[in-house]
Amino acid sequence: MTCSNCGAPITPNDPYCAKCGQKQAAAASPPPMPPNMSSYTAGVNQKVNDLGYLLIPLLTFVNIFIWRVFSLLSLSFNSGVYMGMRIFAVLLLAAQFAIALIFVKKPVYKILIAVIFGLVMINSAVDLFQVFSMQF
Repeated sequence: MTCSNCGAPITPNDPYCAKCGQKQAAAASPPPMPPNMSSYTAGVNQKVNDLGYLLIPLLTFVNIFIWRVFSLLSLSFNSGVYMGMRIFAVLLLAAQFAIALIFVKKPVYKILIAVIFGLVMINSAVDLFQVFSMQF
């Protein structure tokens, strides 16, 4: 480091130049980056998070669409197509909750999602058992 007035070599913690007596400005350090963030990775992570949040409503729409189409067909409970649709709907539901758990950052929300998922899966399992018991 050199003096800004005379160019004499100085150490970074010297308040004055030993040769000319000029007051030295403190060395400016760059502002620290926030933890776990950089200009490059923030954009990549944001795209991944946006994709996850887009998949949840997309899977919900597909699930609702499937139920709407099959409800118009008036399938019987004993139909293999109906049972396949029920199993596929449960798998879509599981995928929705898995995506939600992956992309949600707060632990409280993860617990809430897990509790809701558990309740919905219990309900779906009861419905599936009723359908299977009616067939046999």
